[in-house]
Amino acid sequence: KGKTSAQRRQWAEVVWRDLQTELRYGDRVIVLAGKAYFEFLEPCMMAHGCDVTIPMRHMRQYYRQPWLKQQNAIGSCA
Repeated sequence: KGKTSAQRRQWAEVVWRDLQTELRYGDRVIVLAGKAYFEFLEPCMMAHGCDVTIPMRHMRQYYRQPWLKQQNAIGSCA
């Protein structure tokens, strides 16, 4: 936390370089992270043809961990 938009974009570019070698068109990607981590990666994955799901997109941080525990208990995440 506390990174500037430019720093987060630069981080995403580094991560994307690694991810794009693993992802193929049509792959389903489930992102279990906050906006700071997906805001610059999501457009790259979508442009690459991936089906991107971000189930906690509009969830406040306080509610994420209980939601993840619940999803884990029922064996589902999307």
